[in-house]
Amino acid sequence: MTLLGILVGILILSLIMVLHESGHYFMGKALGFKIEEFSIFMGPVLFEWERKGIKFNIKAIPIGASVRFAGEEETEDGEDGPKYDADDPGLFYNRPKWRRALVVFMGPFINFVSALLAILILFNLTGAIIPQVGTV
Repeated sequence: MTLLGILVGILILSLIMVLHESGHYFMGKALGFKIEEFSIFMGPVLFEWERKGIKFNIKAIPIGASVRFAGEEETEDGEDGPKYDADDPGLFYNRPKWRRALVVFMGPFINFVSALLAILILFNLTGAIIPQVGTV
């Protein structure tokens, strides 16, 4: 295994994770959840911008991704973080259970759909190998 092979593997794994987290993000956005942050990669922040109250950032270590919903984690006393009313309907745990279940489900569902698309694309690019049976 070469260094290039390892790097390509890490980038493919990162792409899968970004797609997975995008599933959570887009479903949460569609169902009216408040989203605090969407991060690509892990570690210290390299670039950050805010749009419509959501922080988007790209981090230094090229693996992983994450989406943080408002109210998903409790902020401890003395910690910085957005303060919300406990009964805010946009908070993760204040949304109906079926909506939370859809948000949680959408990440793995996107992985499944992505895998099917990858298989279809690969089979269309390479074709099927038909075994040649010789005489015995």
